[in-house]
Amino acid sequence: MLSHKLHRMSEKGTSIASLCEFQHVLSILQFLSAKAFRHFSHSCKKIRVLILQGNVLLFSLNIKFSLKYAYDNSFKLELKSRGIVNCLNLSKCQGVTDVSSLGAMHTLNLSACEGVTDVSSLGAVHILNLSWCEGVTDVSPLGAVHTLILSWCRGVTDVCSLGAVHTLNLSACEGVTDVSSLGAVHTLKLSGCEGVTDVSSLGAVHTLELCRCRGVTDVSSLGAVHTLNLYGCSAVTDVSSLGAVHALKLSFCKGVTDVSCLGTVHTLDLSDCKGVTDASCLGAVHTLDLSGCYDYGVTDVSSLGAVHALRLSAWCTVHEAGRTGWGVIPPICRKRS
Repeated sequence: MLSHKLHRMSEKGTSIASLCEFQHVLSILQFLSAKAFRHFSHSCKKIRVLILQGNVLLFSLNIKFSLKYAYDNSFKLELKSRGIVNCLNLSKCQGVTDVSSLGAMHTLNLSACEGVTDVSSLGAVHILNLSWCEGVTDVSPLGAVHTLILSWCRGVTDVCSLGAVHTLNLSACEGVTDVSSLGAVHTLKLSGCEGVTDVSSLGAVHTLELCRCRGVTDVSSLGAVHTLNLYGCSAVTDVSSLGAVHALKLSFCKGVTDVSCLGTVHTLDLSDCKGVTDASCLGAVHTLDLSGCYDYGVTDVSSLGAVHALRLSAWCTVHEAGRTGWGVIPPICRKRS
């Protein structure tokens, strides 16, 4: 009955008048079946239940009503008085320039809002997406944000104040060169930051993406990183210090030839590392991708019988734990003549 009632409300679109009634049933939403809760959250047109975290419900207005919230004070006050709106999606709203009143949001998406330049009031937002906001240059007030997405913010150069951010995405921030203050960040994405050369301070980061950081040459300090992505780091040659990394991606690292030290890595991606010819030391790896290596350099896989999942080409992934040897390789996986 409750699920049916909520669905009818969502079909009509939750108006200001119905928000009061809506608020009364929030406390028992948690008793809906997972299917009913999911159905309701996806069908609601004007207000959407995003996630249930313990007793905290996060609500997000769609773009139309997010704009109304941002610029219609009476609408904003009405919703604030009911205390239920804490997520706004203003992505690609080109007319948005002033976001000074949105600092109390839990989740705020301003992706591709090119008119936004001043984000000094957003330091208390929990999850903040500023990707493609090329007018943003000063992010020093955002050091207390939990999850901060600044990908493609090409005007950002100084990130020294962001060391306390939990999850930080700086992908394609070409102006960023100094990341020495980011050693305490849990998840750090620096893909495409070609100005970054020194990553010696990032050894305590849990998950680190350095895809296509072609200026990075020395990764000797990253041996304690849990998940490390070095895709396309063509200047990296020495990976001898990375044997304790749990998940390591070295795809298209053309300078890497010696992987003898990586036998204890759990998940290892060596796809298209054409300089690798000897994989005999990788028999204890759990998941191993040699596509692009087996075709060109690696010919002997007889020592890889204990590998749980072995990928030898783009068309062949073998899942077979516990074998003592691979024996005959399926024709599709054989080295091309």
